[in-house]
Amino acid sequence: MSEENYMDQFDDPEDFIRHQLLANGYCSDTLTKKEMYHLIKDNNIEFQLSKGVIEYTKKKDMLDALLTKLSYRDLADYVGVLRKSFCMKFNITIDEFNILVANDLIHKSGSFITVRNPYKTNATWSKWCWYNVYDYFELTDEIIHRSLN
Repeated sequence: MSEENYMDQFDDPEDFIRHQLLANGYCSDTLTKKEMYHLIKDNNIEFQLSKGVIEYTKKKDMLDALLTKLSYRDLADYVGVLRKSFCMKFNITIDEFNILVANDLIHKSGSFITVRNPYKTNATWSKWCWYNVYDYFELTDEIIHRSLN
């Protein structure tokens, strides 16, 4: 039985970005409400907090406000795709993936996630780098394999 690619559930970059920005939980809460609110303020977007506080405000409402002035491409730096998903989609090795990154075909996202290793008793943290979601959806098998040859 082959492993499923998490990214297969998304039809396009915008669908993935929206899902990730609105998701809560382990490794998916990419922008907190507070960070979203700062983005709203930094971009001079008119927005009213529910009951005057962030805690009662829905992330969906904040995202909708952000999208009045920003595009999904602007928000793409706050989410990203793991290397594993690229490797699965294009049937390439990690070494081949690294070549594509080094050749500037796949770009790092502005974000990364930090996780604690649950298998070690001491608090060992590691960073997982994220890669550009638009690269994931716009690159084709032909482009990838031509670049590797």
